[in-house]
Amino acid sequence: MTRLASDELDCAIIARRRRLEVIADPFLGAHILVVAAAVDLDLRAATPAPTGIEIHAIVLGGHLRIRARSDWRLDGEPTTDAPLLRVVPYVRLGRVSIER
Repeated sequence: MTRLASDELDCAIIARRRRLEVIADPFLGAHILVVAAAVDLDLRAATPAPTGIEIHAIVLGGHLRIRARSDWRLDGEPTTDAPLLRVVPYVRLGRVSIER
């Protein structure tokens, strides 16, 4: 597992399996390219920025699993004071899943 303390994440993962744990305070978001790979992005230890967390993902023939805290609000859910997690995926022959 790779622990990341940066407030933003930009990465490309091709043909491998990776586990990434974000511990940043605050964390703004990520741009991730996944090609024929399996990526586990664990955000549970991160502190969301005041504007929330925004993940832009391109997944081609792979799987991106995002782990978030259960008290966070996903984009499209009713507005509350909870931190926002927005995921903007582009997926072809793959999938993006969010676990809370």
